[in-house]
Amino acid sequence: MPSATIYAHPYAENETIRELYRIAMTISDTQIECDKDIAKVVEVVCENNERMISRIENALNGVVGSSKAKTVIKRALDFNADAKRKYCQPYEDSNSDSSLGAIANDKA
Repeated sequence: MPSATIYAHPYAENETIRELYRIAMTISDTQIECDKDIAKVVEVVCENNERMISRIENALNGVVGSSKAKTVIKRALDFNADAKRKYCQPYEDSNSDSSLGAIANDKA
């Protein structure tokens, strides 16, 4: 893994190397901030989804023939939880290679 400092570089005193280092650090900091902003937005969307889906689930309590809808609701809540895990965990722990599973499209 590359060092986060420039001091180990054989040409650490070179102005071009120093400027490239400053640019790289700025880009890195900007990317981290963007990722945090995305995580905040995803978290708000997921929380809103959870509230709406819970209302739907509560409205279906006692409704005859709603078992299929309840299954879809459970899958939607699971997908929502997966999205929160993927995008809302601390930046250092995120696994950008993991993917969210697709919601199955049941036609009946």
